[in-house]
Amino acid sequence: MAAVLLLTTRPADAQSREILLPLTFNEVAKGDVSALMQGDDVFMKPADLERFGVTGPMWMRLLNFARLRSGSRKMIGDTEFISLKALAPYLTFKFDQASLSLAINVAPQFLAPTQLNVELGPPANIVYSKDKSTFLNYSITDQPGHHPSLFAENGTSIAGNLLLNSVSRTTTGDFVRLLSSYTIDERQRLRRWTAGDASVITDLLGGSGLIGGVTVQRNFNLDPYFVRYPPLNLRGTALTPSRVEVYVNGALVSQQEVPPGPFELRNIPVASGAGNAQIIVRDVFGREQIANQPYYYSTGVLERGLSEFVYSAGFVRDNFGSKSFDYGDPALMGFHRQGLTDTFTAGGRFEASRNLVSGGPTASWRTRVGEFDATVAASDDRGRAGEAGSFGYQYLARYVSFGGFARSFSREYANVSMRRERDRPLLDANAFVTFLVSRANFSLLWNKSEMRDSLSTDSVTLLSNVPITRRTNLFLSLGSVNEGQGRKPQVFAGLSYFFGGSTSASITVDRHNGQTQTVTEVNKTLPVGTGFGYRLQSAMAGGGSRTGSGVLQYQTDFGRYEMDFDPYHASTRPTLAAAGGVVYESGSFIPARPIQDSFALVRVPGVGGVRVYSSNNLVGRTDANGDVLVPNLLPYYGNRLSIDDRDVPMNYELQDTEKTIAPPYRGGAFVPFNVQQIRTVTGSVSVHTANGDIVPTFGQLTVTANGKSYESPLGRGGEFYFENLPAGTYDAVVESHDASCHFRIEIPAGTAAVVKLGQKTCTP
Repeated sequence: MAAVLLLTTRPADAQSREILLPLTFNEVAKGDVSALMQGDDVFMKPADLERFGVTGPMWMRLLNFARLRSGSRKMIGDTEFISLKALAPYLTFKFDQASLSLAINVAPQFLAPTQLNVELGPPANIVYSKDKSTFLNYSITDQPGHHPSLFAENGTSIAGNLLLNSVSRTTTGDFVRLLSSYTIDERQRLRRWTAGDASVITDLLGGSGLIGGVTVQRNFNLDPYFVRYPPLNLRGTALTPSRVEVYVNGALVSQQEVPPGPFELRNIPVASGAGNAQIIVRDVFGREQIANQPYYYSTGVLERGLSEFVYSAGFVRDNFGSKSFDYGDPALMGFHRQGLTDTFTAGGRFEASRNLVSGGPTASWRTRVGEFDATVAASDDRGRAGEAGSFGYQYLARYVSFGGFARSFSREYANVSMRRERDRPLLDANAFVTFLVSRANFSLLWNKSEMRDSLSTDSVTLLSNVPITRRTNLFLSLGSVNEGQGRKPQVFAGLSYFFGGSTSASITVDRHNGQTQTVTEVNKTLPVGTGFGYRLQSAMAGGGSRTGSGVLQYQTDFGRYEMDFDPYHASTRPTLAAAGGVVYESGSFIPARPIQDSFALVRVPGVGGVRVYSSNNLVGRTDANGDVLVPNLLPYYGNRLSIDDRDVPMNYELQDTEKTIAPPYRGGAFVPFNVQQIRTVTGSVSVHTANGDIVPTFGQLTVTANGKSYESPLGRGGEFYFENLPAGTYDAVVESHDASCHFRIEIPAGTAAVVKLGQKTCTP
């Protein structure tokens, strides 16, 4: 009614009065908004337009230009109104006199951009565990003619850090210490510290080895959701609320709802190499915008500003596996790379040991036609200089891929793991071409290795894998190899058949150095849970001689057992092996299979037989104490653990059935699913007075137990009812219109679902 009156008043009145109009902004209803009407023009507050998403420097310039126009700006008190006509053509509007509503459309470049992350980050409810836990792995092998060998490994997780020790007993009967280390993970900084034995690897021209000392490195596995490589981002514009679909090489990878305005979809999940990303924008009217963007995605370069590194200082460990404390020369090893742009990453390496210095720069490029890597190095080993270099290129695509790599060492180049007296390839090179035809793939490979002291080799091979049926595959390898005694043909062919479940069979024919061998194999892999597996193999050489091997395996929740035997020589005693583990966490010792990854102890207190799932896969059932061990969890990743509430008795109250847990590296997480037995307490109460007992009809009984008040209304006969009232003797108060009384009430202990107290009398 106010809007109608405004349209029929004099212009002077229209300039001084506000009305409320229902607003639709880029096809989105925004409710009522204040406006002024003047002829066919509408004035609105700039602050309201900005509240609906209009923003940016272009908007400020447009607004300032509109303010300069005569009659385009009005003030009511301290409030500014701007003419919508003065903002054309970037802002258009329509006023509907019949419905007294206003519709505005703003050009997308004036709206706030929307950023959406397609590759999902960690779940909102993820819990990063730092619970204390300990595991002990063991493996015993009895091999004919040797002493039984033993391997033992102990890991203790303390505040998310891992203390690890391992030892073995060799077939000669000697005990040898293997690895000893303490690992500290700084998850948020993606940094791992290791004190003790650590395996250190630098670049393609650098050394590698087991260093006893202190090592610090960038470890991207500390955050599985972190994207280290330059992401594929797609941009677009939505004129109205729209649905955006993203296709990568024809496969749908994302669907997102976006508001009007510019948008950016970040971290599109793609595979390495060349491809095509397509974006389809469908607005509320069904109109479509389609855009294609070719890309080349590389995992060889880092995102701009990101670095990876490893630095290690200590002593090189020699004779690992046969001696416990054989530490040799001191060593310093360092490697660092930095993403300078999203297409160029550069870095370098440095190594030093006794009478040795080695190092050099490295660089990686990503282009539209593939990716390049180059490294050069120089060394000085006891006064003798050496040089080395490498270059690589590859182009990966859906149907055709090709590339090559070459590495060269001078005769006396050295690093920490390759001193100048050791043999080395003076040239190590390879090239490949891979193409996909229909369902079959073909690869042509060339390798060449020219050694300084030993024989040089080179080979050319054509590989093919052809699916014949859904269960049958044919694989072929044709080529020739020169191992220093002239070039010789080499042929390998095989046929595999998948029976279903976890059982498969294969037959292969291999001809090499003029000899032909045919191998038949049947294999059944171990199941995830309890069960058995086997592998039977028979080989026949060209002369008719037969050899073979067999492996029988059985796996339980607490161990894995294996027997290796020779089916053609029954007199040969088989090799027997057993492996398992024990976990201690939150007061429970639990036998387990060997612990290789992170794990969790799920507890449903006091309730046995409850099914427990990890990512919807059944792990097992809780034992009589309500415990079950969940192995093979990913560290620092949101592992979804759940229980089946149908296995929880009806007289138990369950708080939740699913949790998302991220355990530490090779550590455990304690995951309780708290349940409480629903225990009802019933009875009736009366109040004893000098004139006899009074029934506190429709009053209230309040019991204070362990600082918490429990209340129950009283029935006509003074009946009361409580749930989950703990056992003990507590203060109680009876209140009613007829009487009030304090007394002590005793709740007996027990496991009965219903406790009947009978008649209770309160004597003031």
